[in-house]
Amino acid sequence: MATIGRVFMGTPESAAMMQPWISPAPLCYTGIPLGIDLRTRRIVYFDPWMLKRDGFINATLFLVEGEKGGGKSTLMKSLGVRLSMMQAGINPMNSEPQFMRVRVHDRKPEDGEPEYKRLTDFLHSQIVSLNRSASINLFDPAMKMDEADLLETAVNVCEMASGQPLRGFPLLALQVGVYRMLTEFAEAASPEILEHILRGLNSTDIGSYYWAHNERVAAQLQTKFSSESPIVKALLGNVGHHNIPAQEFERDAALVASYIGRILRGDFGHIFGGQESLRDMLSQPMVTFDWTGLNEKARSMLAAMMWKWQTVALANNDLDLIPHISFRDEEHEAFRNLMYVRFMADSVTKARAYHTAEFISTQDELKLTTSGEEGSEIRRLTESIRRGIDTRFITRLPQDDAVLHHMSQLGISDLDLHMLTRLPVGCFGLKVPDRPILFFQHILTPSEYPLIQTDSANTRMTVRTPVLSTDELQRWVVQNGRTTIGEES
Repeated sequence: MATIGRVFMGTPESAAMMQPWISPAPLCYTGIPLGIDLRTRRIVYFDPWMLKRDGFINATLFLVEGEKGGGKSTLMKSLGVRLSMMQAGINPMNSEPQFMRVRVHDRKPEDGEPEYKRLTDFLHSQIVSLNRSASINLFDPAMKMDEADLLETAVNVCEMASGQPLRGFPLLALQVGVYRMLTEFAEAASPEILEHILRGLNSTDIGSYYWAHNERVAAQLQTKFSSESPIVKALLGNVGHHNIPAQEFERDAALVASYIGRILRGDFGHIFGGQESLRDMLSQPMVTFDWTGLNEKARSMLAAMMWKWQTVALANNDLDLIPHISFRDEEHEAFRNLMYVRFMADSVTKARAYHTAEFISTQDELKLTTSGEEGSEIRRLTESIRRGIDTRFITRLPQDDAVLHHMSQLGISDLDLHMLTRLPVGCFGLKVPDRPILFFQHILTPSEYPLIQTDSANTRMTVRTPVLSTDELQRWVVQNGRTTIGEES
């Protein structure tokens, strides 16, 4: 039977001197231990931030992928324990060591509880059930979003509710509505306030909006021209003049108001609205967000806002809102949502500026990169996200030509692809750009074993006891007798 192995080209002399056990140098000499290199038996260390510092990776974004049951969740939980023990650098304000801030997005229950509950309890932290945290404010003032951020969020919310892009006066209505909200109700900004404003917008509001805009432009021009300049006078004299048809504008303002009303009171889970802020929860040292019970629309919208708030926090240098370590488990469903993909793509393009080591788990990377139609905005954005994630932990892969072809484009050889389809449970390939894939066996510590239960539903079905050991069946046998299969009657 033919064997599969590397083919070495060379002369007999070079072949005689060949050492088949030579492998590339280790990626890291510091950080946490992952396990044992399957080829050299060395300990494999992992330090996301050192890998980036040394130029091995471009950003601390990691995809954990492979078939179900290969050990993805186990690896993520183990990484959560070990990475949280590391120091998160030095606080620039007081020069003291910082503790890691860890954030977990838990999307499936395990034995009636969030899957990561044991990990969260082990780290003495809390679980936030988003399905019970109703009245979440998408325009939360505590997140420090400016007018452009609020307008972008409002447009995406309305497009998600309507299922189609906004065109024409609905966009202008949102501009005028957001302006009025910030002018009159900045401290209480919320979708309800914006809905209320939109329902009553009229031609006078358009005039006020253009007048305020003209004042800003005139103030800018006065730095170059005098206040007596004809240009400045023309702007200041144009007191909100416009030729926007009032009836069409008011109709479209009412239309977008109905979209926001649907988010608040329609089929989006009834979790949005009010003044509830997630800021305190997002800035916790360790927090697990339990997403179970939310419908797909509500999950996608809130997950999109978490990316948006993180991008805003980066622009504001609001580091308390940016975790050092983040785990997102089985998030491929959200990649069908344009709002989510837009906000995630924006965050991924800025990934080099983040200190977050982001781990995203999926069974099939192709589900992430083939969302939407060919040439569509969502396909373009998902491809951008894929390019931004250049490091992968790969467990066992299916014998699927499309999946294997995709992996070969990452620079994985045919021999290593063959090995990926036969990896035992708990073994992974670590692939970084421009380096051969590194295969390792993940080793759990005794303290981690109790935290790694990931299939309790099936485990319950396999824990059995002899049926005749129960008192009830013993009484039944005494009363009715029994027949053993195989015995002659």
